[in-house]
Amino acid sequence: MTFSYSRLTAFDSCKYKWLMKYVLGVPSTKDGFFSSYGTFLHDIFAKYYRGEGSVAILSDYYINEYCNQVVGKPQKMTTAVNYFNQGFEAVLNLKPTPYEILGVEKEVHWKLGGRDYVGYIDLLLRSEDGIIIVDHKNRDLKPRSTRAKPTKTDGELSLYLRQLYMYATPVYEEYGIYPIS
Repeated sequence: MTFSYSRLTAFDSCKYKWLMKYVLGVPSTKDGFFSSYGTFLHDIFAKYYRGEGSVAILSDYYINEYCNQVVGKPQKMTTAVNYFNQGFEAVLNLKPTPYEILGVEKEVHWKLGGRDYVGYIDLLLRSEDGIIIVDHKNRDLKPRSTRAKPTKTDGELSLYLRQLYMYATPVYEEYGIYPIS
């Protein structure tokens, strides 16, 4: 089996679901709202950074394709409306990067503990100071709390950082330096 951040996160989340999907190959019965929403936004961001569309073109694409690409329904209608609006704002706020683009949705492979891993770096940049990994998230992550017992938000941040740490290995292997962020 080739491991990935998604597979590890799925295992942490629900071992039974992981077993069914990744070991036994049972297909998921539904494609969720949040998953399809994230995939849709990642696709738009990738198009932008590959030079496949301007903000104007991609904002039109967002409006026209939203209902086709984002499947499933969240529990509350207000959630659906908020996500639509936040996604549209994110597309409208896309800006060119001042750095050299090394990769968009860059597929990377590496070994860790004798196991094969694969990942997809949303955006890999080179600045004057070094290499930067950009991982697009569908929502803002809050800073780590100062509580003795980690909060749920602290756990989410740790999962997010795990992905960046995992990607540091193949970046180092390809470029000979670790990313600066």
